[in-house]
Amino acid sequence: MKTQYLNEKYGCKNIIFATGTPVTNSMTELYTMQRYLRPDLLTASGLQNFDDWASNFGEVVTQLELKPAGNGYRPKKRFSKFVNLPELMQMYKEFADIRTADMLNLPVPEIEGGKSQTVVSKPNDFQKAALQILAERSERIHSGAVDPHDDNMLKITNEARLLGLDSRAINPAAENCPDSKVNTCIDNIMKLYEETKEQKGVQAVFCDIAVNNDDGRFSVYDYLREELERRGIPKNEICAAGDAKNQAQRSEMYAQLRSGNKRIVIASTTKMGTGANVQTRLAAMHHLDIPWKPSDLEQRNGRIVRQGNTFDKVKIFNYVTEDTFDSYMLNIIINKQKFISQLMSGKTPARTCEDVDELVLNYSEMQALATGDPRIKEKIELDGEVARLRTLESEHYNNKYRLEDFIVGGEERKAKLEKQLDICKADKTFAEEHKLPPDTFSVELGGKTYTERKEAAPILQKYVLNTMVSGEPQKIGKFCGFEINVKREKTGFDLSVPVLFLQQGKNIQHSAELSLNSDMGNITRMENILRLGIDKMINDTEISLEQLEKDLQEAKATKDTPFEFAKELEAKAARLEQLNVELNKPDEVVMLDEEEEQDNPDLDENLDKDKPKHKPRR
Repeated sequence: MKTQYLNEKYGCKNIIFATGTPVTNSMTELYTMQRYLRPDLLTASGLQNFDDWASNFGEVVTQLELKPAGNGYRPKKRFSKFVNLPELMQMYKEFADIRTADMLNLPVPEIEGGKSQTVVSKPNDFQKAALQILAERSERIHSGAVDPHDDNMLKITNEARLLGLDSRAINPAAENCPDSKVNTCIDNIMKLYEETKEQKGVQAVFCDIAVNNDDGRFSVYDYLREELERRGIPKNEICAAGDAKNQAQRSEMYAQLRSGNKRIVIASTTKMGTGANVQTRLAAMHHLDIPWKPSDLEQRNGRIVRQGNTFDKVKIFNYVTEDTFDSYMLNIIINKQKFISQLMSGKTPARTCEDVDELVLNYSEMQALATGDPRIKEKIELDGEVARLRTLESEHYNNKYRLEDFIVGGEERKAKLEKQLDICKADKTFAEEHKLPPDTFSVELGGKTYTERKEAAPILQKYVLNTMVSGEPQKIGKFCGFEINVKREKTGFDLSVPVLFLQQGKNIQHSAELSLNSDMGNITRMENILRLGIDKMINDTEISLEQLEKDLQEAKATKDTPFEFAKELEAKAARLEQLNVELNKPDEVVMLDEEEEQDNPDLDENLDKDKPKHKPRR
């Protein structure tokens, strides 16, 4: 409402948004940004309604959602494919000025190893058993035996996240496994705490789940505090972002973190993902959970990879529990971030892309995780690889078409340059033939010949001033056989300057910019055109022609080069298609409508009688 009011009152060029994450999760956000800032462009294109925008840049695809084994498929429509991406980005860049980290090259610390480190922990027996139970619940949900109010895939997904974090997040009485990812994180914190003792290095731990300890539930925040204190870190050096209840307390906490008086901070994305300048001594970042959106991970990392950090190298850790929702979610997030980063990099994107906006486990994925099927991991990796290779392939063919256009235009430009070079050489010969003897001067101005520079200078200046006032070009005489013309021309700063041209017949005009204040200087400039200007133009033309010929040869040699990753793309795309068939389709596909589904005798309506009720939790 605010942006609509301002746009209607003052026009659509008076609002500035500044953000490090213009696309946080899905391409549909580009429509929202444009609706805020340049609705006039949407209106002019006839795309002011989202349905119109989606029909041009999105594709609603019908996917078959797997039912219980042997029970067939259910068709479901999703807005999950984006098309015409180059045109979409061209419209977006009408109002977006994108500056990536690579473009800015700011003095920020380097991430050790060049990227975040993924620390993998093995699941314990409880986690494996609990994952099997989640798989059984997902099967009951898809069989229609459970009321969605009692259990659903969103609840299972949330519990799968908690299970990946720590067994005690599901069952407070579960065993505290020393090799869990929470304890592995504590080991790394203690190691870096000692390593950075002299510099008072600070470490940040981010986790958005299992943060509350009410009703006797496990709180990862409380456990981290207690265990770090038990291992020797003073209590007053550990803090949580939630300890600060107001802005004054937050400012004091951030100041203590910057000074190194507090060396461990535990926070959620909401509490400290943005607006926290604590980077001064930040040596390491620990992601205990995987956030829902790639922008959350980007914002978290933005706390440490930031100007003003005294550490030249920093460490970023992503903790995952193997064969749980953790690794699946991390791969999805990374693939989404890669695509968003590529889209914002200024490179020409592929024409289409798949959107992975939903991060809720479906039945087949849950079964794959529960059975430890390695194909699910292979599929996720192939999704990202095939998308990357298709982008490279698109860029390869775009480059091929650009080279073809360049060759056509280059041949035309080459012919023009060759003609220009011949004319310049002819003008040079003509100038040599009409060259004045040494220590002599002669110019014809207004039909009268002047043999003294001092006499000719004020006459030439008079024509210059008349031209500047009238704005009309004038033919004013001859010099060494060349016609003299004076024109008024605009410069890049919207100012006008006088320019003198020497031309032989209909050949090239050789020019020099004149002065309004130096009449003798203008005579010298005119003489220099023939003494130096023609030679300079010949030299410049020869250099341009030589470079153009090299570029044309290189373009012709490169144009027909085959796509170097074609075989790799073909093989990986074929394998991905095979995996999709294996993971998502039963041997016999049976399509059921709603009535058939309700009347299906194979569905056991009593499956949920003894099922315990599960309460959703954060």
